[in-house]
Amino acid sequence: YTNGKYLTRLVSATENGQNIYVYTTQLTIDVTFDYIGAKNETPFEDSVITETRFYTADNALRPISSKKTVYSHSPMNGSPSSVEQCYQLYHYEVVTNYESTNGKGSSTITYLNTDKENSSSTNDFEIEQKKFSYLDNEQLPFALRGISSTDTSATVLVYNPFLNTAQQVSLKFSSEESAEFSFYRGGSTEKSKELITYRPATMVLNEKNPGATQKIWVAKTTNPQNNAYRNVILKMETPLSYGLGTLVYELNSTSW
Repeated sequence: YTNGKYLTRLVSATENGQNIYVYTTQLTIDVTFDYIGAKNETPFEDSVITETRFYTADNALRPISSKKTVYSHSPMNGSPSSVEQCYQLYHYEVVTNYESTNGKGSSTITYLNTDKENSSSTNDFEIEQKKFSYLDNEQLPFALRGISSTDTSATVLVYNPFLNTAQQVSLKFSSEESAEFSFYRGGSTEKSKELITYRPATMVLNEKNPGATQKIWVAKTTNPQNNAYRNVILKMETPLSYGLGTLVYELNSTSW
């Protein structure tokens, strides 16, 4: 993986007289596979693009809709005999719409790299809300920023369109730490080095076989009346499948 860039954008909007957020993310990255000296000559240009609409904290960040488009040459497990057998192309779109307050919704998965019939499927769902609030998967990193600095853990429900079920996601914070971070702040043309106190957090499925744990460093609230770092995400670590390594995201620049 080379030339990785992850851009997020958060804007305020109004919908049906209520304040909402529109949160977009765009990951672009070049991918090259090498098999015994043979490799794809031109790197694949992979991307993951999302747009999530949800209410503000007054309404518990309740999701309204989300759209995710994936174009990914993903590593395959097994015993390849050529570079072409080292990966599989996943090109699909997932659109999820939530009803107002009852936990009901519908989700459509459309596979964009196939000419087969039935390349699109839609499922209706209902999320049980007796114990936990629910969020959309694509807003989870943002939601971490809104958890009070006095809370050390939380559990939320997230609908999985591929399994057509809601899953519990465990969010946990470790003791705060401090480190120096270097990034372009507020559109500046020069990087600033700043000592920032942050809260290391983890996100993982609350299941018997939870899979990989994602690690996220969230800047701690310094002053509720003048929160200089706005609980920004400073760093993320996302493990890859088959133990092939970890994607590391580090804050490079901010603007507002």
